[in-house]
Amino acid sequence: MEAIVIDISNEPIYRCDNGSYVIQSPWGPYNVCSKDVDPVGKYSIYEVEAYIATHQGALITEPVPPPPTPEDLAARRKAEIAAELEALDTRAIRPMRAKLAGKATVVDEEMIAECDTRADLLRAELAEL
Repeated sequence: MEAIVIDISNEPIYRCDNGSYVIQSPWGPYNVCSKDVDPVGKYSIYEVEAYIATHQGALITEPVPPPPTPEDLAARRKAEIAAELEALDTRAIRPMRAKLAGKATVVDEEMIAECDTRADLLRAELAEL
């Protein structure tokens, strides 16, 4: 197996918000982080910063992901609603069992009503998406 060689002098370098750097190589992104985090890393942050200081064109602006589309936002919200509906079903199991057994308390009835009300609101929102 041939070793992957990442050459800082031939690859674009991005600076991340967390202070680390990413060298974009033909084999994929290589994250350069502190030697405290990755003591065996090929480059240290200081080496990358020293290189950038003498090669201004090497540092390029990190690509910004495009904003989510309305379809992406709707899909995300549908997933959130599905997760919340599942959590409501799980939350209502014990009080519903008590009700079916004829042993429901006032608290059980309130919990079932609260879960039903919230689930109805979520289903209405889901129908509009």
